[in-house]
Amino acid sequence: QEELCAEAQKMLLEASSTLALVPGVEKLIHWLHGSGLQIGIATNKSAQGLARALQASGLEPYIHITRSATEAPAKPCPQML
Repeated sequence: QEELCAEAQKMLLEASSTLALVPGVEKLIHWLHGSGLQIGIATNKSAQGLARALQASGLEPYIHITRSATEAPAKPCPQML
């Protein structure tokens, strides 16, 4: 069971190494940031997965607060926000 879990986690990490943003979202985030708005993300990803995605996308400096499934019950739980 431990080997199976370790292998599944390894496969998920490899699969999450490819990142594709929704077309136009990068431009929108830059515009929102330039307008003085603070941007937050609430996701069912783990904190580590979110950190990797933000770093890989180059959008990390534009996100002011994050909440992940590691930190709160999964969406749609109000504690996520």
